[in-house]
Amino acid sequence: TSKYNFCDELKYINSQRKEIEFEYDLLHGKKSKAKYKGNELVLTFENNNNKKLDFICRVSNDGVAFRYEFQTESTSTDTILQEYTEFNIFNANGFIQPYPQPSQYEPGYENPYLNNFPVDSLKDKSQIAFPALFNVDEKHWLLLSESDLGRTYCGSHLLYNKESKKFETEFPNEGEGNSTGIVTPVNSGSWKTPWRVIIFGDEIGNIVESTLVTDLAEENKIENTDWIKPGRAAWSWWAESDSPKQPDRLRAYIDLAYELEWEYFLIDANWNFMHADTLDAIIEYANSKKVGILLWYNSGGENNYVTEAPRDRLLSGSREKEFNWLSSHGVKGIKVDFFQSDKQNIINHYLDILVDAAKHKLMVNFHGCTIPRGWERTYPNLLTMESVRGEENYKFNKLYTKEAPVQNTIIPFTRNVIGSMDFTPVAFSNSTYPHITTNAHELAQAVIFESGLQHFADSEATYRKLPGDIKKFLKEVPVVWDDTKFIDGFPGKYVILARRNGKEWYIAGINGTDNTIKINVDVSFLNGDFVIQKFNDSHDAAKWLVEKDELSTNKIQAIMSAYGGFVYKLKLQ
Repeated sequence: TSKYNFCDELKYINSQRKEIEFEYDLLHGKKSKAKYKGNELVLTFENNNNKKLDFICRVSNDGVAFRYEFQTESTSTDTILQEYTEFNIFNANGFIQPYPQPSQYEPGYENPYLNNFPVDSLKDKSQIAFPALFNVDEKHWLLLSESDLGRTYCGSHLLYNKESKKFETEFPNEGEGNSTGIVTPVNSGSWKTPWRVIIFGDEIGNIVESTLVTDLAEENKIENTDWIKPGRAAWSWWAESDSPKQPDRLRAYIDLAYELEWEYFLIDANWNFMHADTLDAIIEYANSKKVGILLWYNSGGENNYVTEAPRDRLLSGSREKEFNWLSSHGVKGIKVDFFQSDKQNIINHYLDILVDAAKHKLMVNFHGCTIPRGWERTYPNLLTMESVRGEENYKFNKLYTKEAPVQNTIIPFTRNVIGSMDFTPVAFSNSTYPHITTNAHELAQAVIFESGLQHFADSEATYRKLPGDIKKFLKEVPVVWDDTKFIDGFPGKYVILARRNGKEWYIAGINGTDNTIKINVDVSFLNGDFVIQKFNDSHDAAKWLVEKDELSTNKIQAIMSAYGGFVYKLKLQ
């Protein structure tokens, strides 16, 4: 820090060990009831100024986590100049997300992942975002990320040192947040770094199924959560970007949500250009249909230069007034976009929004944002976060057409491991740039990509023209899962997952390659007699092959076309 050295000439004082075991509920995520069992070791050191540093390490079957806690004066501020944590990862290939040029960096975590990239081939000073997945010695897997990021710290990322062949811990870049805010964390009194999280396993399924990021997060701070309702949402912006200003088009999407029994409709950017009385009428119309309204907001402030509006309403001086208005009109939640920084001041902005939103019983979706760091356990009104290269890229990125199939099969092993992901999936029509994934691949995204708030991206006209079986599937597919099981897959190639809601299982797969994949899906974990509804690839990529069957074996053969997929819905008889 600016006042003390907690790196050199530390004197060991003592250690404490204990076993930790607990269970907790999650309102959304991979499973509804999570369990943690592990051992904790606290090593206490003292520096030359008689200031103590605790190194806290936890070990469980699915990973290791460690953090630092220490005290400085409570009467004056101190600054952390650098954290010297390094990760020594060698003989590894990475599924990692590099930053663009540092001077241009905005931490939206929306760059494509490098696919099975040799770590030794990285350039010196390459900046790598969390989460970072590594295949070590072709046998072992590990994923690096953070958890329980609080008010005394900033979000970090990795910096590759080619000479030492180590990944260093790096603070935000100066240009983040429109060059506002301080790069280095500032505080007085008690300091607590985020948990440095290493999820590992001999099988990659150990990583996919892990809840370690939420296990390590602070417990739920919201006493009454009855008002928090995860769900599905219609969304007009992907197909009709100007629709938030057009009351008639908004009503059409509210009608769609009503017909498909989706819980919400999101009114996206620039809705404030409607007349106030018109917006009131739209909200009243949605309430009459029992469709909850979600409203979009720009997070800025000086932290971004984006002109989309409304702006400034969620800053500390105006947030209370805005939240009072929202709750008085029956609005159910907010989507907050364009944070553009991982600096400490913006981390506090996130947390302030979550705390104040909970007071007014508002659910939250962060977009153009940092990654999940366990906040959805601490503040369960946080239903989802973007921080992913999602389906909206078909609107403005010509490279996305070819990138999407591979990226779609990497993010279940990386980004979606650490928390809910607002990918805005299931688009069957084309946007500015076409998709080469099949309709079955798109449908499977509703199960493969976990999000406590699932925004279905396509137009109301497209969804209304769907066959009855597909409409029925979209009416019934849940966003809350009691359990998740990894079945098979490899990042960048394909992935097959099983998720359970109550007594129903959904098994889905997507193929990121241009080859047909035939695979036997192991369903030996199922107990009972099930009726299966199958949604498979057809010879026509824009159609589905829908069949019904009864489960009579421990294996089901799945066939995925090039860039294809499937979904099986299994209902207990």
